Amino acid sequence: DLLGEPARDLTAALMRMDGLVTVSTSRGCHARCTFCSVPRFYGIENNRQLAVGDWLSRNPQLSATEIASLHERFSVLEVLIVDDEFFGGAMSGIERAEAFADALAALNLPVRFALSCRAEHAVPSVLERLARGGLAHVFVGLEAGLDSDLKLYGKEQTADQNELAVRTIKSLGLSFQPGFMLFNHKSTLQSIRSGLDFLERIDEFKPVTINSAVDPHFGAPLTSDME
Repeated sequence: DLLGEPARDLTAALMRMDGLVTVSTSRGCHARCTFCSVPRFYGIENNRQLAVGDWLSRNPQLSATEIASLHERFSVLEVLIVDDEFFGGAMSGIERAEAFADALAALNLPVRFALSCRAEHAVPSVLERLARGGLAHVFVGLEAGLDSDLKLYGKEQTADQNELAVRTIKSLGLSFQPGFMLFNHKSTLQSIRSGLDFLERIDEFKPVTINSAVDPHFGAPLTSDME
């Protein structure tokens, strides 16, 4: 919050090229997915590969004000929130999301925004509140539709929870995009078939999700496991 708003020197030019205007309302991620470098970047210490990462958030009112400023200065109508994990993994993160939603709703802006989160945070009451503030699109890193794959990826949720999250988001009329990794180094024909069945159930049986393999980041535990 002390840093102030980011420079927007190139925003107008970006919009002329049909680029997305982005906003950062938090940094880091509380989770410990085995394929991801984010928690390692923000939280690793003493060479503990599975250290939980830090999650830091801006004041929700300031984030809402920044979006209002973008609309006023550049007539922005769409914003991509680039947070690694919007909700932060604790009750304080949920409360921040609700305060952010209420601040945007009070401003009554014609701006729609997209965010990324984990499946367990697709809570209907919270998403409804955010939708009143302009939420239009949700990206969720489902990663798999099979519990054994989710365990390999360190996702700490089940395929049933993933399916429920998708149905919740779509039932609210929000557009949805999944992160998915159908293939991994331990895949079998049976596990792939189960993954395809899952994608059919959630109506995401599409080329972009089918043609998807795990690609672990540098420094992530799964990279060492695959080596």
